[in-house]
Amino acid sequence: ALEAFAPAYSRCWLDGMRAKLGLQTVQPADAALIESLLEEMHRAGADFTVSFRALSAQAPPPLFGEWFPRWQARLRLEDGTDAQRAQRMQAVNPAVIPRNHRIEQVIRAAVDEKDFAPFERLATVLAQPFGLAPGNESYADPPLPQERVLHTFCGT
Repeated sequence: ALEAFAPAYSRCWLDGMRAKLGLQTVQPADAALIESLLEEMHRAGADFTVSFRALSAQAPPPLFGEWFPRWQARLRLEDGTDAQRAQRMQAVNPAVIPRNHRIEQVIRAAVDEKDFAPFERLATVLAQPFGLAPGNESYADPPLPQERVLHTFCGT
């Protein structure tokens, strides 16, 4: 039964990835372009959220090597200005997500110190995930190696 849903899932996934990359039209090589980006990201250990947000700003992350010019060539097949494209991309590529290390920090502050201010601030930042107010830029950062949360537990 799952096989019957695979084409619909693939189509929806591809449409979503096109939106993340600022592509509004369908081109035959889109799937290969997207897959090569994901392979580059995996190879380089790139952060998913940070990478797509950087692409929204048309910033060429160096880790994407030869992929970036291919994407730029593909963008030339689209209508609209760079500013319009960036705006569309920023609307689907969040600047901030609820990262495990941030969640762990607010839990530790609440449990260990009875301090709910870090939770309140994180909740405020996450309420507007597609934009960051000045002073909140660090919430977009992935964890430092020593901040990585390697084990999570769900109590629900």
